Amino acid sequence: MLFFKNTRFGSVTPFGKQNTPCIYLEVANEYEALLLENNLIKTLKPRYNVNLRDDKTYPWLIITQEAFPRIFPIRRKTLKGEYFGPYASVKHMYTVLDFINRNFPLRSCKLDLSAKALEHAKHRPCLDFHIGRCKAPCALLQNEAAYLISVQRIRNLLKGKTALVIKELRLALKQATASLEFERAQQIKQQVDALAEFHNRSIVVSTSVKQVEVCHFAEDEQGMMLQYFYIDQGAIIQAQHLYLERKLDETRMELFMLGLTEIRQRYNVPVKEIWVAAKPDQHIPNIRWYVPQKGENLKVLELCYQNARKHLVEKHLNTKPKDEDSLLLQRMQHELRLKNLPRRIEAFDNSHLQGTFTVSAMPVFINGKPEPSAYRVFNITSAAHADDYASMREAVYRRYKRCLAEDQPLPDLIVIDGGKGQLQAACESLVALDIFNRVDVLGLAKRLEEVFIPGISEALYLNRRSPVLKTLQHIRDEAHRFGLQHHRNRRSKAQYASLLDNIAGIGPKTADAILIRFGSIEAFKVAPYEAWVSCVGKSKAAILKIALRQ
Repeated sequence: MLFFKNTRFGSVTPFGKQNTPCIYLEVANEYEALLLENNLIKTLKPRYNVNLRDDKTYPWLIITQEAFPRIFPIRRKTLKGEYFGPYASVKHMYTVLDFINRNFPLRSCKLDLSAKALEHAKHRPCLDFHIGRCKAPCALLQNEAAYLISVQRIRNLLKGKTALVIKELRLALKQATASLEFERAQQIKQQVDALAEFHNRSIVVSTSVKQVEVCHFAEDEQGMMLQYFYIDQGAIIQAQHLYLERKLDETRMELFMLGLTEIRQRYNVPVKEIWVAAKPDQHIPNIRWYVPQKGENLKVLELCYQNARKHLVEKHLNTKPKDEDSLLLQRMQHELRLKNLPRRIEAFDNSHLQGTFTVSAMPVFINGKPEPSAYRVFNITSAAHADDYASMREAVYRRYKRCLAEDQPLPDLIVIDGGKGQLQAACESLVALDIFNRVDVLGLAKRLEEVFIPGISEALYLNRRSPVLKTLQHIRDEAHRFGLQHHRNRRSKAQYASLLDNIAGIGPKTADAILIRFGSIEAFKVAPYEAWVSCVGKSKAAILKIALRQ
């Protein structure tokens, strides 16, 4: 270790101090070595392996292994069943799930529906049955054979075999028509039409491409953006991009194989061929490398490159230089007299209407940028009428009590929207949880943009043009926006519920059915009377007509 003794590089010195004896494992080939490296980095999280250290997991759809299987999203493979995905876009996953629930409804309850349990249990159909999202196998209104047919169609749909499902449904349509089951035939026809429309929205690249993976990349000075397609039956089933920074002196192909291994491990699709721009030297068991040269296949590879290039350009447009972010955080630490560099900031703001429908919003900023996936909102229940201090005390206590219980990391800085009173209330909760000395906390009063710090009697005034003040204002305004949005939603929902609750003969199930079908009471009012009848029935539609149109 003499090499590290007098080095001028600060990052190398701790590296030398933290060295540890090494062991090595023999594997069959380079691809298995990459897989092993990937798994060990995610498990052990070594400090200097940045590229693959995150344990980010994309959601999957699982079809459970039980009597009358269910389908729902899941992020970790902890249950027995069939997994489909992962989905890089959560929005796309829920679009697929919503389509399945509307056209091939499965149960969502957690009841034990084994044959033995159904012999003795008596269940009533729930709301899902009444709105067409379940056929009530719990109440013996659907047998297991018919249920499993729907499960198999969902399975084929998620595998990209849409044409096969359409073919099966058209055959069932002919059989229903021949046996004069016209109502069932109409339901099947609606499924066929919906499925055909859904299939048409898929990105079809080439009908001649059956089942392959396609991977291309675009480079900049710092690293490489990989674009990955999984294509089945001519349609792009999965698309994922991944940026890898060049940390040492990795060659282009080494970085490419590192990223491809990471993506393939996430998806684990059963293909035998990967399309690339140039054949790597590494061998992957049971996989053939293919370099398209012309025609439709080359166009598919070019499409993959265009997407890699697009994502790389977007990354440069949306990312500020790291030095600029670091400089801002250091300036915040200095000007606000903080113990810690404020990499993670959590803010709190209360919203209410004369003390009612009180919510406390908590946006999160990481390295000076909002992190919407980490935002939280608290419905305040214990605070007295219009008691802003008690609301703040409750929200802060609930947030960090859960952090401690779940062993989550604490923020570096907590920003309270308000003056000394709100700050004092927040500090009381932090003291009660014994974490007051572990985090920085401050209050930002809006009137004069005063900054209050615990233990300092006088307010701190920052320069109006200071980027630190601008950042605090942005955090405070985002907390206000987020809180106001949820306050309005809560108030609107309560007003909607109270309006229908006051109508004799209209219960909560009917109100829920109206909300799901029409979205709002205003939309329900302007809808034709026939739509009312189809939603709630003739008798309740008549009651609502009298009550709402008076």
